[in-house]
Amino acid sequence: MHDKTVLASAALLDWRVKNPAADATRLGAHLTSVRTAFDAQLSRLDQERPQAERLRRLMQITYATPDTAITGTQLTAMLGVVTGRDLAQVVLTRVQRLTGAQQGLDLDAAYAKARAGLWTAVHDRARTDAVFAAVWRAQLGAAAPGQPFSLDPAATTATLKVIPAVREQVDLDALVTKAQTGKTAFYTEVLRQFALLQAKYDNHNGQLVQQVKTMSLSESRPGSDTVAPPPEKVEAAKKAQASRQQAIDKVKGGLDFITGVAKYVDPGFGNKIAQYVETAYQVATTTNTLITAIGTLASATAIGAGTLGYVGAVIGAVVGLVQIFAGLFGGSSGADQAAQQQIMNALNAGFANINANLKTLHTTMNTRFDRVDQGLNLIFQTMQLKFGEVIELIKNVGANVREVHEQLLTLQSTVQDYNKALLDGISDSNKDEFLVAAGQYVDYPFYNNGATLPTYANHYVPAVSRFLAIANNTARNNNFAYQDLNQRDPRIALTAKGPAGAIDWLANHANASYGTSFAVSASPGNVPNADLWAQGARAYYLTALQNPAFAGQEGPAQNRASEIIDNGKLIRDRAAQFSTPAPGTGSRINPVFQKLVDEYLKRLGEFTKNVGGLARTTPVMDAGREFSLFDDANQALNPEQLAKLIDRPAESKGCGNPQLTGPTPAFVDGKSLPQAFQVGRYIEPRWRLDVCVDNPTWLRGHKSFLGRRTVNGVVYIRYQAKAMLEVEFRERVASPEYGPVLGRINHARKELRWCTWEEEEGRPEEPNCPLPALDRAMADPAPFTLRAAANVDGAGVAETTRLLSSRRAAFYDLVAHRTNVDGVGEAVELNKTVRLYQAYAQVGLPRATATDDQLHALLFGMHGLAANTPGLPILSAVYARAAQLERANNGNGPLRVELLDDAEAGRPPMDCAVFRRAGKDPISDCLLGVAGHRGDRINARIHYHFSGLVNGTQTETLPLVDEAITNLELARQYARTKYPAGVAPRSGG
Repeated sequence: MHDKTVLASAALLDWRVKNPAADATRLGAHLTSVRTAFDAQLSRLDQERPQAERLRRLMQITYATPDTAITGTQLTAMLGVVTGRDLAQVVLTRVQRLTGAQQGLDLDAAYAKARAGLWTAVHDRARTDAVFAAVWRAQLGAAAPGQPFSLDPAATTATLKVIPAVREQVDLDALVTKAQTGKTAFYTEVLRQFALLQAKYDNHNGQLVQQVKTMSLSESRPGSDTVAPPPEKVEAAKKAQASRQQAIDKVKGGLDFITGVAKYVDPGFGNKIAQYVETAYQVATTTNTLITAIGTLASATAIGAGTLGYVGAVIGAVVGLVQIFAGLFGGSSGADQAAQQQIMNALNAGFANINANLKTLHTTMNTRFDRVDQGLNLIFQTMQLKFGEVIELIKNVGANVREVHEQLLTLQSTVQDYNKALLDGISDSNKDEFLVAAGQYVDYPFYNNGATLPTYANHYVPAVSRFLAIANNTARNNNFAYQDLNQRDPRIALTAKGPAGAIDWLANHANASYGTSFAVSASPGNVPNADLWAQGARAYYLTALQNPAFAGQEGPAQNRASEIIDNGKLIRDRAAQFSTPAPGTGSRINPVFQKLVDEYLKRLGEFTKNVGGLARTTPVMDAGREFSLFDDANQALNPEQLAKLIDRPAESKGCGNPQLTGPTPAFVDGKSLPQAFQVGRYIEPRWRLDVCVDNPTWLRGHKSFLGRRTVNGVVYIRYQAKAMLEVEFRERVASPEYGPVLGRINHARKELRWCTWEEEEGRPEEPNCPLPALDRAMADPAPFTLRAAANVDGAGVAETTRLLSSRRAAFYDLVAHRTNVDGVGEAVELNKTVRLYQAYAQVGLPRATATDDQLHALLFGMHGLAANTPGLPILSAVYARAAQLERANNGNGPLRVELLDDAEAGRPPMDCAVFRRAGKDPISDCLLGVAGHRGDRINARIHYHFSGLVNGTQTETLPLVDEAITNLELARQYARTKYPAGVAPRSGG
């Protein structure tokens, strides 16, 4: 591993400076002891962690190796790297130096600078110290397996140019020749070779981005119903990543060589190239890691940093660009302005390609980002926009990049799950005084031309005392550490202080609810807020490292540093209770997590079982009109329900002819309408029975004898004729949504007296009298009699189906709203459980949560455990989407609720319509099935990680706390070693 070579070289060089007369045996023995310690103590797990952690671990091992010159120039420079000691460039607010973002994600540029300085020092020493050169060459420069060449620290250009790795990337002869000709020719040659290497970089990056695009379509998505890849696939993914990285590293080596040569001739010219080189390398490397994370989703142990780490690392690359631009590598102006412009043109083109790739990645990855963590999409998009701003700013020498740098650091803090916003929102006078002190004393040398603090007693002691107080006292007070151990609602405890400020509360809750026996401390010895403690710790070690003599004056005991470290270890150890495997055999999952999955499944079942009670409230059902919301339009109604259909109109209107208006016959009562209409009228009282009369037809009736009379011997017979009026009484249903819809036709007839006349006996006549007017006929008291009646086939089904669908949509809307405002008791309990799940994982399994995309997605992604938690209202969103779909398809189409689609890659998306059954809510049943299986999957992931904890392939500690403890221990050991007897006070303080 290259980092081992770097730290071993630094240790060797510093030891040699301290022991210039030592022979090769002693020098070689010391180097062997360092390398042996690396091999023995740097675990496989350490090697797979982010570079910042890996470097700190190597520093710890180096410091622990006997006889190491830890206060030497090179190791002191490396100490500055791992602690972020010198990263004050363009920091807008000093608190950003204390969040841990820089120490975790922004060390790349500083490390590159330190490496460059180290290799120059190694080369210079080797040219004058044959013993040093021989030892370095024998142990560190020896050809590695598969590498057909060795390295010589005293190599000349003639030696270097025959090394394949150099020869393939750089034309060294051309650079030397052009440099001898003059600066202009040299610049032109550098630009030519830079362009060739830049094209290789662009090609590699383009291939990586294309592979991400391809894999995003073929590989399973985080949170989905997928199985762990077989071990051979994981190993193949690792090998493929190593192969891709080797190609990237070769190009980086060539560009580093170009940068170094350019710096030798013109530092400003070289620094401009470095801006691109470091940024492009980090983006390519992290994208390469992302490919492996996508391809090994749900593997037994997380590989690399996962999607979360990818986003953080890319932001770190942009921050590194800002650091270099702001002068981390030295001056940025060059002597040849024409060449400067040429290199800027080339750099701008390179940055534009990087930005275009980032845009493509965002477009490709936005679904994955949402699935891993709801906030990642916005974070990445914001970062990509800020990168564009940085590119524009660096075109102008002297541009102010402080604001965009501040925004990038804030994004990093969010990625690291550092609760900066929560801490910023808490009002506390001690915190305010701490921030004032940090603003005065942290980075004092940077703002005062390299001078340390003026005095020990009047400046250093007040500063570090304040930092000690914030870490040990303020971080414990009730503003930052939740102390009401009797509070049963986790949302109150966790929202107020965050999980980092509720470690004692979480332990006590587990004891009370899950039968554990975790250690719990009450105030004033309670566990401090981890985030605020770490701020105080970083302020302390930065100030100590920037003022080493004053740190030495603290004396060998280093009491203040030790007190802060002890409190950090208290945080670490108490948090570790939640990741301590249970006794026994197997995965030995901690009882907290086993109880949580059981509780989650129970709460989910209770919610889906009882949420249907909301259907019996308005606006879903009117009071006294309950029905089966999830049965069809022809569902049965009991006599009591039918009795409510009393809306028969007293008068029937003409369907189109007003003359047909008349009393509604008794047999037209709406009770025989098609069942669907009866159901609709019952559900919605505004659906009214509407009767109209249509199709009048007159039929001549028989004539009847009324009497006779004789006049002048002539007999006259009196007759009466009757007419039959046949009509249709059309029973319709009218509603605000629809015009009257026909449901039943009643064919009726009434017999009317038409006219009377006389005729001579034996001389019959036809009556010559008009038919009655329709309005008079309708008003005639003679009753209509029913001759026949028939319902219209299928009448009312479509309308009532839509009505039912609208009520289902109203139900889903109501559930969405009520779950969002704590209006459903079972949902509240479910929310509490999931919030606890998240908190215990954040504190107890922080590394697994950060590196395991599947686990993180199930906890914090939009396809995670079903509940409403801060910023992640999955439960409400599911029902809100169901309402939209119900309205769109009127209860007949698909119900593809995207948040419930956990289908594995290549399988059709989940359609909750498959859960449609008579009387059953398909969404709640779908939610129970899908979200319940998520509980099973997260349980499986946690079992995987506990198996790793049991067999030693994993460890679980809070990364930000680990970083602060480690850097404090390094700073303490540095002070003890540099000043073993302390430092006598200087005159004047």
